[in-house]
Amino acid sequence: MTPVTIQCPQCSSSLKLPYRAMLGKKGRCPKCSHRFVLMEPDEVLLELVEPTAPATPQPVEPLMAGTSAKWVPDEPVAQQNDAPVFPAAPTTVPMESSQPSSRKQRASKAGSSADSGIANPIASAASVGSSQPAVVESSAVAAELPAFQIDTNAPSLAVAKNAGSGGRSRRSKKRRSPSMTMIIGICSAVVAGTIAGVVLLREPINTQPAGAKAAPTVNKEWQQQQELLVASNESAAALSPTDGKPITLDYIPFTPNLILHLRPAELWSRDNQMREFLATLGDLGIWLEKSISEITTFEAAEIEELTFAVVFGPRTSAPEVYTVFRTVQEQSPDVYRRFGGKLQKDLDEEVYEGTTFSYLMIDRRTFSVAPAGVSDALAAAKKYPALPPPELDPLLRESDRSRHLTLMFDLKTIDVHREFVLIDQMQTLADQFVVWIGKDISTVSFSLHLQPNFFLETLLRQTNESSPMRIQRSMQQRLSQLPEDLMSGTRIMRPQTQGVRDIIGRFPAMINALRLGTSFNTSGQYARLVTLLPAKAAPNLAAGALLTWNQSQITDMSQMSSSSAPQSSSIPDKVADRLKMPVLVDFRNTPLQETVAYIGEEIKTEFIIDGDALKGAGFTQNMAQTYDLGTVPALKAIDTILAKYAPERDPMVISVDESAKRITLTTKSKAEATGMPIYPTAP
Repeated sequence: MTPVTIQCPQCSSSLKLPYRAMLGKKGRCPKCSHRFVLMEPDEVLLELVEPTAPATPQPVEPLMAGTSAKWVPDEPVAQQNDAPVFPAAPTTVPMESSQPSSRKQRASKAGSSADSGIANPIASAASVGSSQPAVVESSAVAAELPAFQIDTNAPSLAVAKNAGSGGRSRRSKKRRSPSMTMIIGICSAVVAGTIAGVVLLREPINTQPAGAKAAPTVNKEWQQQQELLVASNESAAALSPTDGKPITLDYIPFTPNLILHLRPAELWSRDNQMREFLATLGDLGIWLEKSISEITTFEAAEIEELTFAVVFGPRTSAPEVYTVFRTVQEQSPDVYRRFGGKLQKDLDEEVYEGTTFSYLMIDRRTFSVAPAGVSDALAAAKKYPALPPPELDPLLRESDRSRHLTLMFDLKTIDVHREFVLIDQMQTLADQFVVWIGKDISTVSFSLHLQPNFFLETLLRQTNESSPMRIQRSMQQRLSQLPEDLMSGTRIMRPQTQGVRDIIGRFPAMINALRLGTSFNTSGQYARLVTLLPAKAAPNLAAGALLTWNQSQITDMSQMSSSSAPQSSSIPDKVADRLKMPVLVDFRNTPLQETVAYIGEEIKTEFIIDGDALKGAGFTQNMAQTYDLGTVPALKAIDTILAKYAPERDPMVISVDESAKRITLTTKSKAEATGMPIYPTAP
């Protein structure tokens, strides 16, 4: 911090630099405005001169207030440039100078008098508007420093060697006051600490060796559960008897809300199994075959593959049906004659428009059909087909066009346009189906194949408020309850013939067999239900469903609620007896808390988990449970779960509170410490 005096190489003016650190940088002379590099001044050799006569010691005059260096304002801001201006140094350079006064002393003098005292360079730089910042140019950093001007009338600060106590006093004050280096060091440490703190908050300390990447934290239990889900879903998909390409919307001009894909030539073949299945469909099979013939002008047995795409419009308007089909054999060039339409010559494609439908010929085997009046859109669909709806797109990508029948639709759209869904007598069925399937599902896909076994795949896509796991568990509960509900309904039906009565009476058992033959799986975008039964199950289920539905149309189903009302009193009063009630156990990677909640709901008893106790023993409520026990007593299901963790140091137990009608899942140590009775689960 020691000042240094240099000379301007242009006008030889003496300039005083406040810091030696400015040497080597570029500055500007205040007199001639010459720019030059600030260099160390040449050393001056001093010669000692012997006095001719002994000098009479003169008393040292005290320093006068107001005669020290003072601040002089620089030129206006408009005249500033990018180089620092240094004031002229005093004409007489002192031979010896005392130690500079402390920062605290200079600050006190500057605060007491504006016209006296040595100015603080850092404080001067903060005085915006009253000082001119001096910019020192550098290749890397441009530092701003204030300019100084020395009062030439100020006395020299040189002190004689015989100053006595005055010099000792000043030196003692210096020792008691912090030096400039110490203050700057403290400030630098504070700034560096602040910057380091910000960096540490934003980026964690990397303790890995140079070049090594930190290993991400992995939740092994969650990862294992996801791997099990993927493996289970892949295993279910591998049960498919076909391996065809996905269904597409080629040559369909508008985005549909309902898609029905068929293999008519296989369904309406001479195979006895297929003929038996179609016969059990009754009026529904007849209506479907008639619709295919009216739209395509071909018999169902002549069509290899067919896709119906239903587009729903406003609430009260009938939907539009678009069809793409491919015949078994290649057709003759005059096939357009059977369409009964005229060629639209103003279109680029070969489109024939009749009174009811328009036909687009893709090739001699592939045709696209649309309602009359949209021939231009039908022609454009050959190059620019419709995009799949976002809700159905994941299901379309998982579809298989080689299966005999595939039906997929948007539940909300079906609910809004239920009066136009298929035939009139199925409107009520659509209403009941939407209510039964629940609000957690947005789109549904049913895919059926009849050979060599009965194969049914159901894909259920969740809404934004739900998840595939939630749908899986919900469908398990609904299907487990469905046979009992059907039993309550079929009991009040009175069919006229014995054969119909026998089929309807066995229909609840058929549904229970279908439930037992269904596996429940999930993927990231939907829940997958795969049903695999013997081939004979297809006509039996079709006949039972059709006859039961037809009989329900002529039966007063209001009696069903009254007849089933006494069942509510069948719940035992004691929790011990409720634990003997049967429950369906088919858990696939289901969290512990959900299995417990399911069992409690089935036996109509509050079943809670002591989370703190489980956590203290190293258990979590998300531990995956996978069991397929079928229908067993609730106590058996609980014992199976607890037996899995019995070898642990502090195993899980249950405690039954008969007065509160509550079951608590806790640990053995917690139950013993709190005096809770442990209920035995093993037989």
